[in-house]
Amino acid sequence: MKHLICALLLQSGCLSARAAEPPCAAQAQERAPQLLAFHLGKGFEERMGFEGPRLKSPLRNPANPKQTFTVLEIDAYVSPHGRYRMRFIFSVMPNGCSLMGEEILELANR
Repeated sequence: MKHLICALLLQSGCLSARAAEPPCAAQAQERAPQLLAFHLGKGFEERMGFEGPRLKSPLRNPANPKQTFTVLEIDAYVSPHGRYRMRFIFSVMPNGCSLMGEEILELANR
């Protein structure tokens, strides 16, 4: 019984840690469809799907190496165009997140 309780406590701790969103996740999710629409043009909004965001390794600020930026990655799927990887670079401040940069890459095997 003791082992069962420990296993349940460990599992519930893992689930709550997994459920916590990375900082600036809401802003990245809001920006992803806009970036993809800008890249593809209009008319694909109904065929877009997204996965993420996932927290990636931080990026050093080139202007101040002591500072780091938060990097979030989102995968996008557009029928019939294919798959895309988007990365959003944020500066996390006490009053919120500031988008510092973004990139989009088509995942193609050509």
